[in-house]
Amino acid sequence: YRVFAKLYEYTKNFGKRYDHSVELAMITLDAVKEVSIDDLELAMNSMERAIQTTIRNVDICTRYSSVQFLIILMNVGDDNINTVVNRIFQNFYKIYPGHAVDLSYSVAELPGSSKSDEEIAPEK
Repeated sequence: YRVFAKLYEYTKNFGKRYDHSVELAMITLDAVKEVSIDDLELAMNSMERAIQTTIRNVDICTRYSSVQFLIILMNVGDDNINTVVNRIFQNFYKIYPGHAVDLSYSVAELPGSSKSDEEIAPEK
């Protein structure tokens, strides 16, 4: 996470300097029912693989907590954020064998832009 924080600062400054849009997405796995630690870890590992196979080489991801991931997305644009996250979710459901978690996400444009933070509901 420490390296991610440094990359976040660098990306934020880069975006301001060169007028690029930079979004920060947070993906959260919510337990639907009582979930064992092993099942939750399997879900998190599945999400990590889904993210890695979906995002571009210029995007940055880290595990933020025991149930969350942070992703920095460069020049994605408002219209494509839903598409990117929904692809991640689709890949997750292909990889993850269980049904013990629900997925949600929120997106914020990094400081220095005119947009404010917003919650976006994923398609199912």
